[in-house]
Amino acid sequence: MKNKEEIIKKIKENLPFLKETFNVKIIGLFGS
Repeated sequence: MKNKEEIIKKIKENLPFLKETFNVKIIGLFGS
């Protein structure tokens, strides 16, 4: 289960970046 905790920690660390990328993709979809 420790591996799962590490994955969750990594996701939380990368969340701002992922959110930014997601927002860019959404803007790209609606912009075109």
